[in-house]
Amino acid sequence: RCVAGKPDTFATDAYADLTAAELLVFLLAEAADPLDSAPSPGAPPPGAFLDELFGNADYDAVEPVMGELYERLRQSVGKVSALGDFQRPLRVLKRLVGIPNCAKALVQHPKWIPKNQIMLIGEGRTMEICSLLGAFFHVSAIPDREFASQPDVVQQCFSDASTRRPADLLSSFAAIQNVMNSLQDGLSDVLLVLLKNSDTREKVLEYLAAVINTNAGRS
Repeated sequence: RCVAGKPDTFATDAYADLTAAELLVFLLAEAADPLDSAPSPGAPPPGAFLDELFGNADYDAVEPVMGELYERLRQSVGKVSALGDFQRPLRVLKRLVGIPNCAKALVQHPKWIPKNQIMLIGEGRTMEICSLLGAFFHVSAIPDREFASQPDVVQQCFSDASTRRPADLLSSFAAIQNVMNSLQDGLSDVLLVLLKNSDTREKVLEYLAAVINTNAGRS
């Protein structure tokens, strides 16, 4: 706990990154489900370990490692399609926003609302690709020509569609609908928790306004 909360006291920034990586493995292992497509990355932490680590520490002690942890969580879904392993990182995000210090660290993160626009893709795409929540909203069954996601939904579900039975195609549509409903429900839960928290509500409203404004030209 001391090392995770105050990495600068014990080692270099590289060690702080390592600590964030190890914590993410703990979180992903804790969020594992028997139905997940990929195996758990490691053994889960002892019971109540994470609540004690994040919940009882001062915000200033939690914030440094949380900043890197959220960036790693964003990267874990940045190139994932609707058929990929997005559900476990989403469960981790839901777990973290339920802890006040972690929720505050999320909305205070520099990539909560990215300030630097990527000129070649515009403001709306920058929000989608670079913001912490945008990476989760980017998960889709629709192919993205500029930022390809894996697995390829078209290839896995609709290859040789003209020769397949209608029942097979309907099954593929139903599977995609189920995973997208799961994604949307999870993101709704995250936003609802943050909106109910008086310390994060204003930042969430700012984020939603930024998403609407930066995507106005794409509607």
